[in-house]
Amino acid sequence: LMSLVDTVCIGRAAGADPVPLAATGASATLVGVALSLCNFLTSATTPLVAIRRARGDIAGAAAVGSQALTMAVMLGLTIWLVLNMLTSPLLGIVGSKSAGT
Repeated sequence: LMSLVDTVCIGRAAGADPVPLAATGASATLVGVALSLCNFLTSATTPLVAIRRARGDIAGAAAVGSQALTMAVMLGLTIWLVLNMLTSPLLGIVGSKSAGT
């Protein structure tokens, strides 16, 4: 859904120029992969927090949430760094002819 909204907005704003829309397609692929790498956090955190809250362990639930948030920030920064350092090769992999230019 996020890529769809981006595509619609950029397609309307770019007018007849196809380059911004093409760039959105290539980058949406990379963003989708990066987001799927973080998906395990919600799958693992939700039941752990729910179990602790059901037992009445609010402090334990908060600790799990805090640990998950710390992991999310660290993973997000790592993914951001990798995507920024490897922009040209990654765009080349997804089929961008003028990767990184």
